[in-house]
Amino acid sequence: EEHHLVSHPCGHWTLRQLLAYDNEQVDNGGKVYFAPLIMEKLNPSRLKAWVESNRGSFVVCSLLQSKVPGVCRRVTELLRPLVDHLRSGSLKGQEAILAELNGTRAAGRPR
Repeated sequence: EEHHLVSHPCGHWTLRQLLAYDNEQVDNGGKVYFAPLIMEKLNPSRLKAWVESNRGSFVVCSLLQSKVPGVCRRVTELLRPLVDHLRSGSLKGQEAILAELNGTRAAGRPR
């Protein structure tokens, strides 16, 4: 069975680690590389495809937790039309996205 990178066991882990590294770079005043590249290619249909898988949903959570300026805000905008779809889903990753959007896991982090 072939997996897209965001839903592949190793691929999704790698993406999340790269996004976490960007957050460390923001904290240390360094240059970020990965989140801006993802944001260049992220569109509503691609995002919808990502939230269809549990692992992809957790990559989206990592984007919502991004400290890179504008990333969280843009992902939140792209997710707004998908909220009902996420609410009707049964994946833990979809629940985590909704928690991020509701601020229950994002307390204290600027959006």
